[in-house]
Amino acid sequence: MSHHKPNIIKELRSMLPGRPLDMAGARAVAEAQALRLLQLFDIRGPAVDVGLLTTLPRISVEVGPDLQGRYLSGESGWDRGRWLIRISRKDSLTRRRFTLAHEFKHILDGPAEKHVYGKLGVGDEDDRGRCIEEIADYFAASFLMPRTFLCHAIRQDIRDVHRLAAIFEVSLVAMNRRLRDLGLRIERPDGSPGSVHRWFRAMPIRRLAKPVAYLRHTRANVRTASPHGGDDQAASSGGAQGGHEGLPVLLTVPEACTALRVSKWMLYRLMGSGQLGSIKVGRRRLIPMAAIAALVDQLLPEGAA
Repeated sequence: MSHHKPNIIKELRSMLPGRPLDMAGARAVAEAQALRLLQLFDIRGPAVDVGLLTTLPRISVEVGPDLQGRYLSGESGWDRGRWLIRISRKDSLTRRRFTLAHEFKHILDGPAEKHVYGKLGVGDEDDRGRCIEEIADYFAASFLMPRTFLCHAIRQDIRDVHRLAAIFEVSLVAMNRRLRDLGLRIERPDGSPGSVHRWFRAMPIRRLAKPVAYLRHTRANVRTASPHGGDDQAASSGGAQGGHEGLPVLLTVPEACTALRVSKWMLYRLMGSGQLGSIKVGRRRLIPMAAIAALVDQLLPEGAA
């Protein structure tokens, strides 16, 4: 950590301007504060350790069964010489993580909240309060799901919302909203794999020309007699090594992940255990199509078509 803990809150508060903000400006400041907090905590990847907030001086967190009979996820305030954050025990762990970051933003804005957010809303105090809550939500989302971390995950071909939510340890609702706010789309409208979003519009869509179901069908029927009289071994070798049109001989790691519908970490586990063969060409790790077909054949229940 590059700064002493007593200076963190003071430094983040200094990022608030001395003038009233509109909604766009308030969001920009909230994201800048979240990114700075990640730097100060030296957090370089998901899932963000939100518990580090509890190590800051004069910050106390209590988890209780109920917040005075109200349907609240959390609340914060100054209590006997410390900032106290209270979180509802009825919420899920992912919701508690989000609530802790949300309430921390209220602590940062406390002294200057009325001035900085005085022009939000349409003159209605309740509407201004909703805007302030939305800003705290945006800070929490920027802290738990930073733009750079999400972009890196998408570059690694992690394009399933459920997997992203699990990796970042947030709820599915929070992840969907964050992707929407950033303008990221990781699934096509028809549900097919790929990526259509403005941040990586130039990135190629890495996917196989034939799905895994085709591989299973090929391996299940590869031992049948060839119409040209070829033996079973030759048919098996030809089908596994790219004899079928559209199937590459060697796959990159992302392409192999797409073919097997597994994460990169699971793919490396399969290679490390010897279940999936691979070769190294220069500095690149490549997986033969034959190795993937062999793995599918190994995992396919005996007698299944």
